Amino acid sequence: MAGPIPCLGHPTRTAAIAALREQGLPTAEIARRVGIPVKTVSALECSANRPLRKTPDARALAEHPGRDGVLILPRTLVADLRFAARRREMSVGRLAIELLEHIARDQLFDAILDDGACS
Repeated sequence: MAGPIPCLGHPTRTAAIAALREQGLPTAEIARRVGIPVKTVSALECSANRPLRKTPDARALAEHPGRDGVLILPRTLVADLRFAARRREMSVGRLAIELLEHIARDQLFDAILDDGACS
């Protein structure tokens, strides 16, 4: 996928979703109008809201200095993942790994981030 996808007169699908949400439309109607699955609407909204959640102590995943392949999960992310991990009877770390594996395997970066980065 190569960059932002213009949609309904907006420069990106995320912008279109935000505009439709401001009109008070429910997620299912937004998905229908944009032509994407409901879960993609939710994923794009989460991506759009991500910068608002960042705090100095809750940065994006960071590599642990001196140890290859180890990721540190910010406390806020662990808290956000805890309920989904419990429902699946797995650890938060295992859930994070499985999510990342699915994203990488299925090349879902653009669908999730909608940041316009070229692959």
